[in-house]
Amino acid sequence: MRDGKTAAVLDKKHLKEDEIISYMIGYPLNEREEGIRAVPKELPRLENLLEFSDVYFENILHGLDFKVTKGSITGMLNVNKNSGKAVERLLMGLGSADKGEIIFDGKTLLLKSTEQALQAGIAVVPEDDRIFWEFSIEENIMMSALKMNRGLAGRLNRGELKYISGELFSDYMKSACPYCTLDSCVPESRLAQKKIALCRVLASDPALIVLVNPAQTIDVISKDSIYADIMTLKAKGKTVLLITSDIKEMFDVCDRIIVVNQGKTKATFSVTDGNRDQLLQSYGESLRDI
Repeated sequence: MRDGKTAAVLDKKHLKEDEIISYMIGYPLNEREEGIRAVPKELPRLENLLEFSDVYFENILHGLDFKVTKGSITGMLNVNKNSGKAVERLLMGLGSADKGEIIFDGKTLLLKSTEQALQAGIAVVPEDDRIFWEFSIEENIMMSALKMNRGLAGRLNRGELKYISGELFSDYMKSACPYCTLDSCVPESRLAQKKIALCRVLASDPALIVLVNPAQTIDVISKDSIYADIMTLKAKGKTVLLITSDIKEMFDVCDRIIVVNQGKTKATFSVTDGNRDQLLQSYGESLRDI
């Protein structure tokens, strides 16, 4: 089964692992993606920006361990979705770990609100995008920065925020909504809405960007646009944690993949063009263990 449909019915006597994995992911193991991925063959040694160490949370996370290095795109393969949702809540300041430690930029992280998360340098784009329909595109983009500044005695004035919104609109929105302006209402296009949500978190200039299922509910061509935006973030030195249940999505953009299920890390892979097929085979092993 794949995506709610029967992908194949196979004879047990003639099963091959590569064939099974190909049906699982929707394309042959040796197929290569073109035009999206541009990850160097060797990644420089980087220091950790985020670390979960033996974290327990609400009977969902059971000793979760993982690290996100600065300047990388780290993917969390969220097999049963609950684990990824718990990580999302912790990084948004919507809960506290029952046990263990979360370290961010070398310091223990204790968040009690989304405002505190933004002030710490963490911005989350949830799966539903959290669009404010009654506001214009510009007001939606400015929302996170305004929230952050509330606790910082107005670090940025409104003129600066308008300038930032304009720059982000030009960089990310024009291709998705060429007829839109900053004063426009939020368009019905799901791609445009997702780009508005991305611009909103970028307006607060976060150290860590958390993307939750960023390409859900959009068409294949639009997905390529989102993936290109994610690669642009890396080129600009941003650190990204991508939480998704789509393994193909991870191979398109990630440097490292963490497989998480039932609140625990099951496997961690480093992704390069040379070991893609090998990693998919390893993922098949991990999936059977899960």
